Amino acid sequence: MGSCNRKEDPPSERHRCARVEMFSNHSKDRGSTMQVTTYGVDLAKRVFQVHWVEAQTGEVKRRTLLRQEVGEFFAQREAGLVAMEACGSAHHWGRVLTRLGHQVRLVSAQFVRPFVKTNKTDAADAQAIWEAAQRPEMRFVALKTEEQQAVLSLHRIRQQLVKVRTMQALQIRSLLYEFGIVLPKSWRALLQQAGPVLARAVITQGSRPGRTLEPWIQALLLRRPKNVAIVALANKMARTAWALLAHGRTFDRSWSEALPAPAV
Repeated sequence: MGSCNRKEDPPSERHRCARVEMFSNHSKDRGSTMQVTTYGVDLAKRVFQVHWVEAQTGEVKRRTLLRQEVGEFFAQREAGLVAMEACGSAHHWGRVLTRLGHQVRLVSAQFVRPFVKTNKTDAADAQAIWEAAQRPEMRFVALKTEEQQAVLSLHRIRQQLVKVRTMQALQIRSLLYEFGIVLPKSWRALLQQAGPVLARAVITQGSRPGRTLEPWIQALLLRRPKNVAIVALANKMARTAWALLAHGRTFDRSWSEALPAPAV
């Protein structure tokens, strides 16, 4: 491998040799140069593909591994450099292989794609990852710890919940708009006004001919102005919703019959 000496060869020759040899380490104990084997691994749920070149012979090797065979295979290999695409489960396998003594490099998918030479297959992807990981000045994705991934997962879940909340708020605003009710865009304003709006709709619809309201609402309307009854109904609806959520119950219309009507 003298032609691959980094101190004497021109840059073009070094880059060509980098396809076979990632880097060299000098052993102080033996005074020799130790070549580090680079592996390209195409990750999957069940079947993995590994591509590497034997440092001593230059022989190209490919191997298909089942999920349960990956750890055993790399545990039996000398410490080397394992390159994987930064995709699902890449950080998990990176931690596993790091504990086995290997160096791990995660390559972004956009940097792997240009090195796929044939139709997209697992073997072609593994070779492309192997190629991309050995390019000079290649940028790699930092390997995350379990704690970092847990925090990131919480952020993603929160982001999804915020998205769902926004979708529901827009849907409610759209439905109310069909009945001539216009609310501000803010979801906070929607929460603040949802109770009174729904209560007003209930009282308005229930006051029409042929429809009836609950007895306590009818009695309240005889004694107090309509807006007072709307506020009382909105408060009752809010308390009911809180009780259902806090105690994990389902709405039971007969539940309120055993309770006294709200005092106003």
